[in-house]
Amino acid sequence: MRKNIQTVNDLVRAAEGTVQKKEESLRKAEDNSKTLMETLKKHEADSIAHEAEARQMEEQLRDSRKNESVLRGERELAAEQLREKTEMLDEINNWRLQMKKIDETERDETATKLQGLFTEAYSMVKKYFGDDVPDQIGKDAKAWEALRGHVAVSHPYKIPLPSSNSPQAKQMRVAAVLAVLGHHLAEQILQPLFILEDGGELNEFLSELASDDPPREAFLRSTLLAALTSADQRENRQERVKDVFQAVISAAQPLLADGKRDGFRRALRDLCARYCETWSEIQHLEDKIEWSLDVDEPDNFELLQLPNPAGETASEATSNNQASGTPKTGSNRPPNSSVSQLSRPSSNTASQLRGNEAIVAPVWPCFILTTRTVSHRRRDFVGLEGLYGNGRDLCAPVKRFRDYFIDMANAKARDRRAESPIAQGDDLVSIIEEQDGGSSPLDFYDCRLFAEPEDDNQEAQETKVGLGILHTYDEDDVADL
Repeated sequence: MRKNIQTVNDLVRAAEGTVQKKEESLRKAEDNSKTLMETLKKHEADSIAHEAEARQMEEQLRDSRKNESVLRGERELAAEQLREKTEMLDEINNWRLQMKKIDETERDETATKLQGLFTEAYSMVKKYFGDDVPDQIGKDAKAWEALRGHVAVSHPYKIPLPSSNSPQAKQMRVAAVLAVLGHHLAEQILQPLFILEDGGELNEFLSELASDDPPREAFLRSTLLAALTSADQRENRQERVKDVFQAVISAAQPLLADGKRDGFRRALRDLCARYCETWSEIQHLEDKIEWSLDVDEPDNFELLQLPNPAGETASEATSNNQASGTPKTGSNRPPNSSVSQLSRPSSNTASQLRGNEAIVAPVWPCFILTTRTVSHRRRDFVGLEGLYGNGRDLCAPVKRFRDYFIDMANAKARDRRAESPIAQGDDLVSIIEEQDGGSSPLDFYDCRLFAEPEDDNQEAQETKVGLGILHTYDEDDVADL
């Protein structure tokens, strides 16, 4: 019995162990089921979120396709506008000339051309007006009226024109004829455009525009240059050359003997034509080159070497000057010289010239190059010996009438007042001729100025330009001559 009970107990305990194991397995199954349910719920939530995201992306895709269509239309419209503007720009470019950029080489070549033309002009005038005038012409008051009354000679600064054949009188005639020629070349030929048959149109406006806005000035000038055909502009150039020729002939030819007139007319016509041709090339430069007859006193002077008609070299001229006699120590008279016998002055001479406050009269223009750099605009000066150093130099021809002649004229005038209240017009030249050697009152000079901006972001300060000038006596001091 006990044995059976023990067996039953063992069976019960075994059954209980089995039940416990089953219960444990069931709990694990329930836990797994809960985990699976949670995972399922999470997946369901993720699925719902993904479906919503997918719906949103589908909506965005539909919107993108709509935007793509709009953008495609805008792109096609922009492309059409670009084609229209390109065609318009091409048409506008066809209305203007392609301007030539000026580099250092082009600038130097231009300066050389201008120097050569001035040298030829000086040589021509010296050849025909640097000699004696016949007595008949010298005594004919009407022959002198046109030149003496010309605006370049008489107003606002008067160039004295004695009718004698003294060296000084001859040089005065050379200066006067140069002034007349330079005046008409500037007014008719040295213009930014040849649109009309006569000069002066838009010159001042384009000059101011070149200072304020060089690219706009270049564009406007290029458009105006293309406004007329080459044939029309060539015809206008010919008319301007004819006008300069006739104006100079009217003023200067009466002082020439009949045998010189034909040669002078041929030389003058050829010179004017070549000036016009050279300036036509300058008109097509992108940077503007313009003439100036500013009469403000330049700061620096150096004698300008010019050709000697007699073929004498500069060293020979200096030797001859020294052989003719040099001034004594303390004398206010410089070494004997002439227009065709020039040497460069000492620094002391240049210093004395800078202090001269005599009246000045324009004789020949200088040339100003207006350019724009990356950070500032500047004005460069194209002169007779080219541009020097950093390209901001100026050099131009200058005629000077020295102060020591003023002093001598004043002294003579005071001595003569008691005898004759009004002296004759040639008295000034007579006074000059009384000096030993008959020194020349006139020389050609180079003027060099510098226009430097204080920094790269500042516009270059205004600098007075040098030019061809004749320094004359003070009208108040020699009013009685």
